[in-house]
Amino acid sequence: MKTFGQIFCFLILTTLLIGCSDDDNNDLGLLLNQASVRVLHASPDAPNVDVLVDDQVVLSNVSYKQASEFLSVFAGTRNIKVNAAGTSTTVIDANLNLAFQSFTTVIATNFLAQIEPLVLPDENTPPSGNILKIRVVHSAPSAPPVDVYVTAPGADIITATPTLSGVAFLGFSDFLEIPEDDYQIRVTAAGFKDPVFDSGTVTLDAGSILTAVAVDATGGASPISLVVLTNDPTTPFIEIDDNRARLRAVHASPDAPNVDILVDNAIVLSDVAFTEFLDYTAVPAGDRNIKVNATGTANSVIDVTVPLAGGTNYTVLAVNFVASIEPLLLVDNTTTPTPGNAKVRVVHASPDAPNVDVLVDDTIVLTNVAFKEFSDYLEVPAGARNFKVNATGTASTVIDVTPTLVDGGIYTVVALNTLTNIEPLLLLDN
Repeated sequence: MKTFGQIFCFLILTTLLIGCSDDDNNDLGLLLNQASVRVLHASPDAPNVDVLVDDQVVLSNVSYKQASEFLSVFAGTRNIKVNAAGTSTTVIDANLNLAFQSFTTVIATNFLAQIEPLVLPDENTPPSGNILKIRVVHSAPSAPPVDVYVTAPGADIITATPTLSGVAFLGFSDFLEIPEDDYQIRVTAAGFKDPVFDSGTVTLDAGSILTAVAVDATGGASPISLVVLTNDPTTPFIEIDDNRARLRAVHASPDAPNVDILVDNAIVLSDVAFTEFLDYTAVPAGDRNIKVNATGTANSVIDVTVPLAGGTNYTVLAVNFVASIEPLLLVDNTTTPTPGNAKVRVVHASPDAPNVDVLVDDTIVLTNVAFKEFSDYLEVPAGARNFKVNATGTASTVIDVTPTLVDGGIYTVVALNTLTNIEPLLLLDN
């Protein structure tokens, strides 16, 4: 399928060829002198951006992890600017020497305060037969140097040699030629074998030319995700999140003994006391069995199987008195709040407390919240925020705390324990 730009150029060329002056023939020469460039927004804390070539906007309002198809521009020295969307505030200003018929990838990378262009020469000639080309780029400023394993699904990487070793931030590989097949892409910290990213099974098609760019993740089980740039103008990029889920468990039953927490019959945390919690642990996506046992025994007070989606964070709380103990499963939303704000969710986990109202800086933001109910995430200004929990419709305050919320922080506040001893538990969700 031809792009609008290709059709437009064809119409101009046709007009010029029908009958033009010598000056117009010079314009024809310029039109034939084309190069191709594409852009990926990979700066995790930067706003949406516009991209300009020679001060003309060619891409508007590009969000984090979005990429363009290849755009045709005149060959030669071209000025590329990246501006905050809708403004003249330039965060990248670079001159690129684009050769005739060349292909170039420009990645706007690093944190906003250090944002810079990573310019990569590209390829656009598809391999023949059942072969595809793939290269890897480290564009995740929060991540250390990494090893990359591209293997058959389920292959053991413990004794395997990395496909790529010690790739540092801003580093990238040559294009590798591999057969069309199903693969599993795993990323570890350099020199280690425990994956920090696991794609699960992905199908890579013959004829593809792929650039897999590791970027800072915005949620899920991994600190990174992959944005895969393609040679298909109809689908110029695909995001591959970590295929695992992340699970956090909280002991919120006030009269239950210390417990062990098991996932698929394997103990992941032992001797957990009331108000203690298991921080996020990566587990395979799918139906997972969760047991809560009295510590050191096979006596399960909770035994439940829950479906966990890959790339999603969950919190499971053991709530209620031990005679009626039950799981409360929450899906955690780790999308970044708007700059200057934090996000807060409130959970009512006090089994004998009445319905409550929640106030932030003495303004009611939630009302009539019952036991086991929880709010959506609320955006509030970062900084010291006062939270009160009152019996619904009254000024009777059972919790009064003033935590300092960091800019971009995501929190869950659990009201737990019995009414006479009710207390807050503040959890960091990101």
